[in-house]
Amino acid sequence: MQRYILRPSTAGNYYCLEDLLGEGSFGKVYKSHSLTAPQIPVAVKIPKMALNFSGLLHAYKRTMREAGLLQKTTSSHVVRCLDYSLDSSFPYVVMEYIPDTLATISFTPQIVEDTIAQLPEIIAALHDAHIVHCDLREKNIGYIDGKLKLLDFGLAIPFEIS
Repeated sequence: MQRYILRPSTAGNYYCLEDLLGEGSFGKVYKSHSLTAPQIPVAVKIPKMALNFSGLLHAYKRTMREAGLLQKTTSSHVVRCLDYSLDSSFPYVVMEYIPDTLATISFTPQIVEDTIAQLPEIIAALHDAHIVHCDLREKNIGYIDGKLKLLDFGLAIPFEIS
């Protein structure tokens, strides 16, 4: 893949896109790295957007909502938002890189045990942060070092308890 360097993030970091990790209805996620820490992989989500004012505005709002929701929870079972771009013409979210999901690994008894034990913790973390994920499935649950990590908050919405 040809590599691209993104415009600077809000923290002033530049990210180099490497490999496409996945693509959904609303965006693409790339394995990437910061130019200041090239040895540490990250995941960068770039929204799909129409090249008109309405499309750019929608992509910007959706990206900022996703970054905000990721930052609402401190659970170790939710992928961390590391950085983002507020550039309205090219928004993106930088997250920790999780190489495997429940959709890409072979299940072992240990992975089944981990999943059964940790899924309720994920649901509790979302409830505590007042977030409805709306896309809970195998490909959106990462698995790294025996720990589940909830990914892709693109369809997530906040809720209020009255």
